[in-house]
Amino acid sequence: MKSNVFFLSASDKTPEVRFAPQEGTIDICGASYPENAVGFYDYLLDKIEKYAQSPPTLKTNVRFRFSYFNTGTNTPIFSLFRTLEKLNQKEGHEVQIEWEFDEDDEDIKELGEYFSGMVELPFKLVEIKD
Repeated sequence: MKSNVFFLSASDKTPEVRFAPQEGTIDICGASYPENAVGFYDYLLDKIEKYAQSPPTLKTNVRFRFSYFNTGTNTPIFSLFRTLEKLNQKEGHEVQIEWEFDEDDEDIKELGEYFSGMVELPFKLVEIKD
């Protein structure tokens, strides 16, 4: 089976992104404050929308671990959640969100709480202890 893993290395302003459709995993980790957040996330969103039409797995695990998140990132991440909600509504498919945050990072924790209240997805807040 061909591996079609989509990977972007982290930069100073953008997170590491790993999307493995055959595994049903999406990981977004690091700082997110690109000059053009919508432009940065567009390609990933397009890939996930295509995946959601016919997922090769019965479960999709999505892990977020932001170290910093600017307001410009809200729109594309919210769009990602909307796509994942549609995917979660497919019969026989389950989506699980894990929002990780460092134990001393109240801002990222509160952001996760905000998103978990805005979407209808299984959403787990995970505190990472140093």
